[in-house]
Amino acid sequence: MSFGVPSILRWGAVTAAVLTLGPTARVAPAQEPGPVEPVEVPLTLRDAVAEALAGNSGHRIAGSRTSIARAEARIATGRLLPSLEAGAGFTRSVDPVFAFGTRLRQERFTEADFALDALNRPDAINDCTTDVGLRWVPLDASAWAGRAAAGSRAEAADREEAWSAERTEFRTKALYFAAAGAGAALTAAEAEEAAAEAAFELFRRREGRGLLTEADVLQAEAELRAAEAHRLAVARDAERAREDLALHLGWSVDRVPVPVDSLTAPAPPEPAAAAPSARSDVRALAAAREAAVSDARRAGLSFLPRLEAFAGWTSHAASAFEVDGSDWTVGLALRWTPFAGFEQIGDRQRAVQAREIARIRHEEALRVAHAEAEQARRDARASRAALEATRAARRAAAEARVLMRRRFEEGLATAAEFLQSEARAAGARGREVAALVDYNVALARLELVAPVAPGAAGSEGGADGIDEAERELR
Repeated sequence: MSFGVPSILRWGAVTAAVLTLGPTARVAPAQEPGPVEPVEVPLTLRDAVAEALAGNSGHRIAGSRTSIARAEARIATGRLLPSLEAGAGFTRSVDPVFAFGTRLRQERFTEADFALDALNRPDAINDCTTDVGLRWVPLDASAWAGRAAAGSRAEAADREEAWSAERTEFRTKALYFAAAGAGAALTAAEAEEAAAEAAFELFRRREGRGLLTEADVLQAEAELRAAEAHRLAVARDAERAREDLALHLGWSVDRVPVPVDSLTAPAPPEPAAAAPSARSDVRALAAAREAAVSDARRAGLSFLPRLEAFAGWTSHAASAFEVDGSDWTVGLALRWTPFAGFEQIGDRQRAVQAREIARIRHEEALRVAHAEAEQARRDARASRAALEATRAARRAAAEARVLMRRRFEEGLATAAEFLQSEARAAGARGREVAALVDYNVALARLELVAPVAPGAAGSEGGADGIDEAERELR
């Protein structure tokens, strides 16, 4: 496509008009607007847990399952209570039996109704009825066992919801610690890059005075570029960690959480801890086992007879809103179903095997819970030792860095030794941050699988936190 002079003049006129009109001019957009820049939202750990419990889809589903189980328990209880029914109806017919009975019920039967013609070919008759019925099964052993099974299933669902909340809280803490640690790691990476840049400038000045070679400066520049690449990678990891936390909280893509609580190193919990059988997931399986036992009992008791009671009152009238006659009925009935086409036998066999499965799952959960509690205690001790080791290494590397810089300035250390000391100090800072995150996650997992008594875990104060480490980095 080519543009002639008239076309250029027209484009120039349009441009001048737009510039002259200023902000009052409106030009149709040529394309859709770009993505909205996400808003950073400061978030504490406590608020993060609350947001996760309210917005996490898995935990909301667990809550709905608990409501369903409780409703089923109410249904099972309702089968043991009397049921009351009421109704009204209208019937018009020339059926002889209907006509004869309706006149009796309406209390309008006369001698004329005994005529053969009236009995064989009656006129059409209306019957407006109102009835109230009461039914109750006071004695049904299988229904009582079914109620116990439904109650245990509701308790199991409640424990599962509690376990879902505890797992959601643990997951939130782990993601929050990861995001906070990534932010601290980014601070350390920025300090590392600043130190590498200062070293590069120092090498250039010393090269200008003839104290270092070009190879030494190139090596310092390589360290600077490596520190820059490391800082970019850590920044990307920090962004992903915050996005993972936002996704877990159920936030939209236009909001990004920014942890504001600094990680600390709490004191390890006391050795004494609650029994793994007190865990919510194990208690849920125990309740499910009780439900299976009650269900097997229900299936066995279904072979026994049941006693039913019933009562009713009915009114009859030739027209609506009137009562020509009424009657009532009460009674008892004993019902027994000794054979129902193998349905009861199959139900009993199924319930017995379900009871066995529930027993195996509960016993396996207890065994796994014991193992997980011991493993979590070992992991907490190991991560605590690793944290202390990395802190000692960071302090030693920091002191060595100061001494090596002094030796380098005095001409007693080589450029390679100086750069190696700088790199060792930078790496020690990053490893300390990672160890601090691992320790906090290990404590959170220990709290999940083997909760300790309140007040058993303390804190060593701010000197053990990342905030202290960040102040030292600056």
